[in-house]
Amino acid sequence: MSPVQSAQVCGFSKEVTFGTFVPPTNFVPGIANPTTSTKVARPEQSRGTRDYVVDALVGEECGLTVSAELIPEVLSQLFAGWMGIGSDTKTGAAAEGYTHNLVPKNTVPSYSFEVDSDITSQVLARQFVGCDIDQITVKGTQQAIATAEFQMIGQREITPTTPGLPSNPTPVISTLQPVDFSLMSLEYLGGSYTELQDMTLTLMNHVQRVFSSNKQIYAVRLVPTRREVTFQTTLDFLNVKLYEAWIKGQQIGATEGETAFNFKWETAYKIVGSTGETHKYVIELAVPKVRPQGQFNLASASDVLNQQISWSALLGTGGGVVTAKFINAESAALA
Repeated sequence: MSPVQSAQVCGFSKEVTFGTFVPPTNFVPGIANPTTSTKVARPEQSRGTRDYVVDALVGEECGLTVSAELIPEVLSQLFAGWMGIGSDTKTGAAAEGYTHNLVPKNTVPSYSFEVDSDITSQVLARQFVGCDIDQITVKGTQQAIATAEFQMIGQREITPTTPGLPSNPTPVISTLQPVDFSLMSLEYLGGSYTELQDMTLTLMNHVQRVFSSNKQIYAVRLVPTRREVTFQTTLDFLNVKLYEAWIKGQQIGATEGETAFNFKWETAYKIVGSTGETHKYVIELAVPKVRPQGQFNLASASDVLNQQISWSALLGTGGGVVTAKFINAESAALA
């Protein structure tokens, strides 16, 4: 039977030791695209022929990209992986839902990933270890489901204990409904606005591989370098405050206690295991301080005017260039 993309299973677990595989306990309702590449050296030597006679394998790199609808469960752990170890402050209880407040830290955890491209036959499983979350991209547009894309940089790909067979043949994948971008609320400097038509929020760790004399051809370690957060917006041309921010090029949210942008989704269904209809899943992403950058674009004259602005995030007074809050049924700390 040929592989079917919808039958793919992508699971992950946090590693205890960097580069040591841990069988997956969390499964992403999305599609993973793994990549493994090798670097070959072909030195030119005088061997009495014009043909290459030496083909030496000198490097191996791997990674994967996971694309999924934005849901309140499971993906929150990958967000916390980008934020770093110790980033999660957890409160709450099962009856009301657990609140996870995430503030970026400098050290990020590593993960093991397992991708089984055809769960029906279970002969196409691949395993990746030492994976750091390099980049997260959250996208949304009106009347559509919000999505998240996670780009991982791994240390290496390994062979499963039984080649091709997954370590967990009975995965449990979340069936929770994703969030509709149109139901998101936008706060700008503490005020509520309805102008946002679409947005792309990009969180970057700029992870680099470090190669050294480790008796292997793969990286000895991964290093997250400069953290960077940018986002692009398309807004209905009604908010003069946003236009003024761009025309002046000023920092937004520079005053202590202000939050420039706060994006919040609240589901229409209650948290599994909670009591009462008021306990809903929540996803909240806050960018405390930003500066508009680049060109300011308007729609064509034949269309409704909107404003397309690019923003660069800066470190806020709360200790993070971006913060996140998840209210869900995940009882353990996310990071």
